[in-house]
Amino acid sequence: MEPPDELAPMRQAVRAALGHPANEREQIVETVLARSLLGPTGKTYIGDDRFIVVELSPTLAELERFAVTG
Repeated sequence: MEPPDELAPMRQAVRAALGHPANEREQIVETVLARSLLGPTGKTYIGDDRFIVVELSPTLAELERFAVTG
């Protein structure tokens, strides 16, 4: 299946929004979002002119770091 035309601009917008975390928690969120939105996955669908990410993919280490930062 060919990727939809909207995929490249969506990925470009995500990349442009990343890279400016204010703290460690935001860095963790950016890492998870980048992996979930930019990486290959079978859990991203297109519906009603938007992309739907069914499931984020944080690692256990990221969840543990997120829990102790504040």
